[in-house]
Amino acid sequence: MQITKNYIEANKERFLEELFGLIRIPSISSESAHKPDMIRCAECWREHLLKAGADKTEVMPTEGNPIVYGEKIIDPKLPTVLVYGHYDVMPASTCGTPTRLSPSSRTARSGPVAPTTTKASRSCMPRPSRPW
Repeated sequence: MQITKNYIEANKERFLEELFGLIRIPSISSESAHKPDMIRCAECWREHLLKAGADKTEVMPTEGNPIVYGEKIIDPKLPTVLVYGHYDVMPASTCGTPTRLSPSSRTARSGPVAPTTTKASRSCMPRPSRPW
């Protein structure tokens, strides 16, 4: 576990910049004007999957917004793991606050707090991060 913690700490700034780069893309799926942003964000995720070691990645168009597919097969006999997530953000009007697509790191009593508008959360309130 300490090796993992050391790796995270050594790469923390890179991880944050990658996350913030994704958050800065105004991928608001409910607004058709942001369709190009949705495609750009999907392409960014595809690139991140490749950099993370995926053997195959693809952005697949749909009637709505594209989906991002990636795979890494270590042994076809092993079970399959599926990871599902959203890469869009909510429009500012949903939260009643200005759009926050320029994240910054903040430290709260319980540790870093995620920005109000994120790719990983649909909450309008900041949420403390988990202490891994």
